[in-house]
Formats: sequence, structure tokens, C-alpha cells
Amino acid sequence: MHFFLGNMKNIFTTAERIDIGMLKERMKEAIKVAQHVGRFIKENREQVGEVRMKSSNTDLVSDMDIHAQKHIIDGLKNHFPTDSFWGEESEEALEENAHQLWVIDPIDGTTNYLYHLPFCAISIAYYLSGSPVIGVLHAPFLGEDFYAMRDGGAFRNGKQLFISQTHRLSEALIGTGFPYSLELREKEKKRYNHLLPACLDFRCLGSAALELAYLAAGRLDAFFEPELHFYDVAAALVLVEEAGGVYSQIDGAPWDITSNTLIASNPVLHPQLVNILQKRNRKNEE
Repeated sequence: MHFFLGNMKNIFTTAERIDIGMLKERMKEAIKVAQHVGRFIKENREQVGEVRMKSSNTDLVSDMDIHAQKHIIDGLKNHFPTDSFWGEESEEALEENAHQLWVIDPIDGTTNYLYHLPFCAISIAYYLSGSPVIGVLHAPFLGEDFYAMRDGGAFRNGKQLFISQTHRLSEALIGTGFPYSLELREKEKKRYNHLLPACLDFRCLGSAALELAYLAAGRLDAFFEPELHFYDVAAALVLVEEAGGVYSQIDGAPWDITSNTLIASNPVLHPQLVNILQKRNRKNEE
């Protein structure tokens, strides 16, 4: 897997006037494609093919991921042939100057999928001149569709979503994930140990995209993860923002596609999370 990073910060910060009709058309088709591919991976779960390791022995990819990505791209390309497409399993580089770009994670939560756990999702995001404007998640084993469009709200199966209004960290149920790297797991465990006593509890579902969708739906109060990729969360962050949430890197810096850490919550909890996680980090460095 390869993707270009050189000028990504610049091309992924450009906003422009948005054609709402064009977005509605694309979101409608993205939902249809996600549902179609969801049925495919559900019906063929016993035929995943070869399973391989990527960055570590806990980072798995199967032939089904590759087949699912091809089906998604083919389905969208039939309707939008001039758009650009890039997925987690793509071999080619991400286009440097893509104007209308689809970002795809064919199965977020591959390990869950392989182990017959229901927490996995098809993630499809649409970027217009670098700005994320559509996010679609389909959870085939849970029967849930999450979708959002810039300035159009976030929804689950037709019901509008609003982020949790929990304002005390001590009452917050926080979603999280663990790094693939064993070295980084060892380094970050103090951060987890510091935050856990300060909040209500953690939940780790094995799919960052789905946990962020749950955050948008008010099922979780916050989310943080010290290692992830932009394609893991490209669609889900549109959901979070449209549901009233905010997000950043763990140190509070603005998030962009080169970021590999993430905090997301409502606007009141967010600074509390940044503060406690950075306090722990400063102690580690002393």
C-alpha cells in the first residue's frame, strides 16, 4: 500500500462552494454501493481467501478486503467516472491534486470480520477539493447505515444523530483502540492507565470508524486513539462534525490526513481530554 504525503496538508484544507444536488446524488449512490457490498461480504464470510499481515502480526488483511474495495470502486465509478478513487488496499499513490476524491476503507475492523464479531463497517468518504463533505458507513452485521453530508446533518437509518451532552470526564464512556505496533503499545500504556481512572470506562470495539459513528449517535461520549490512519476515519469524522462534535490530534493540534492520533468528543469534553492526555505525556518525558 502506498500513498503520497508530500503536499497533502495543502490540498486537504481547501474549501469551496458546494453543489448540494451533486452531493446528494453521490451520498445516495454511496449508501447503495455500501449496502450492496455489505451483502456480499456477509454472504461470503466463509470464503475470505488468503489472510496476510501488513504492518504487524495484529494488522491483518484478507482477499475479501481487496474484493470488497474493487466492488465499491467499480460501483461508484459506474456513476461518477470522472471522480478519483483511493482505498486502504490500493497499490497506487493517492493523487496529489485530486479534486473529487473518494476515500474507501472496504472493511474497517477486518480482524472482527475474520473472527465473526459484528463490529466492522464499510467506510466511504468523499472529499471535494480537499474538504471532507460526505461520510457513509454501513455495518452489515448490525443492520445500520450511518451517513452525513456537509451542512446536512448526520443520520442513522433515517434518524438524525446528535452527539452526547456529557460534560464531566468522570461520567464519560470513551471509545478507543490499541496501536498495531507492540513498541507503541508499551509506550502508550501509561496514557491509557492515566485516563481510565479519570473517566467512566473504556470501550474498544476494534473499528475506529464504527466507534466514531457511535460517538456521533451519542452511544459513546468521546474517542481517542494514539495510532490510526486517515482512511480509517475519513467518513466517520464527517458524521462526528455534523452531529455537533469536534476533533483534533491528541495534543490539540488541528487534525489533517497526515495525523496519526485522534481525539473526538463534544466541545466541552474535548479540552478536558487534551489536558489530561498531554499531562500524562509531559510526565512521561520528564
